[in-house]
Amino acid sequence: MLSAIAAVPYGFKLSSLITLGTGLPFNIADASAGTAPADFKFRRNAGRADDFIQFKQIDLRLAKELEVAPHQRAAVFLEVFNLFNWYNYGGYNGDVPAPGAPPNMNFGKPSVIVGPTRSVQAGLSYAF
Repeated sequence: MLSAIAAVPYGFKLSSLITLGTGLPFNIADASAGTAPADFKFRRNAGRADDFIQFKQIDLRLAKELEVAPHQRAAVFLEVFNLFNWYNYGGYNGDVPAPGAPPNMNFGKPSVIVGPTRSVQAGLSYAF
């Protein structure tokens, strides 16, 4: 993770949060030697997706703070989550079929999107 805060013109503050990750491993249910208890192998966290960077997200926040009375402040802000709308995946298929069964064409493929798609949020805060 990397974050930054910068003052920009007209008294605004711009902040960011950049998250990059190699992704989470997935389990492999290996029945390639058979399905009997002695043959079946459950390999915890043995699978990894192909790409090195599996999770990437950039969030930005633009805020303006105003003093509305002595010792009282209001702030308005606009936030964008997942600015570039990158899809981050999870739920990888780790099933290895038994001998004689058709191959698993979905092995190593994800089944869900994790984290948000691009979202925008506006808000107001008040402090006293």
